[in-house]
Amino acid sequence: MKNVRSRSAMLCAVPALLTLNAAAGNTVFSGVIGGRIGLVKTGAGTQTLSGTNAFSQGTIISNGTLLVNGSITGSVMVAGGELGGTGVVAGTVTNRATLAAGGTNVIGTLTVTNLVMAENATIAWDFNASAHDLVRVTGALTLPTVATVKVSRVASGLQPNRATLFTFGSGPTPGRLDGWILTDVRSGTYAEVRGNAVLLTYPTGTLISVF
Repeated sequence: MKNVRSRSAMLCAVPALLTLNAAAGNTVFSGVIGGRIGLVKTGAGTQTLSGTNAFSQGTIISNGTLLVNGSITGSVMVAGGELGGTGVVAGTVTNRATLAAGGTNVIGTLTVTNLVMAENATIAWDFNASAHDLVRVTGALTLPTVATVKVSRVASGLQPNRATLFTFGSGPTPGRLDGWILTDVRSGTYAEVRGNAVLLTYPTGTLISVF
């Protein structure tokens, strides 16, 4: 897989649009993007941002994968493709496609300020014998009636009897999410809101959470 790394700074004093067209492989940018810039992620490949970025005009993902392993500010619209990573999004994320903390087959925690899960959105959730993905929402979480949770086992391990998909500061009331579609889970598993967390629950067992 192609893996391109670059380190620089992109600063702009007037509104501008920066298109990240990672067509294939994984392009890593470890510099800083700042100023009155908006990002658009296109192309089928993966773009990784590992620096501390402070641009103000938001981000749109239309294709491929954007991994935030550093931090970005402003709103993020996941219109297509996937948002993932192990960093911080200091803004509101609206997911209309796929949200994958860590990344594909990579376990990790992604932190966002607010999260709006649109109807029919997807969460890609990975686990192994000792850990699993987590999306930490420090503010408000909005959940849809229908969503898909795609569960993948990374290396060895059994699906936890109860595991945390999201934690949140405020949002949905407790109860089962019976409209959610869960793939590749043990029969009988369901999604639910309990306290300030969204869980995958198998009828017996103990809580396993990663914070």
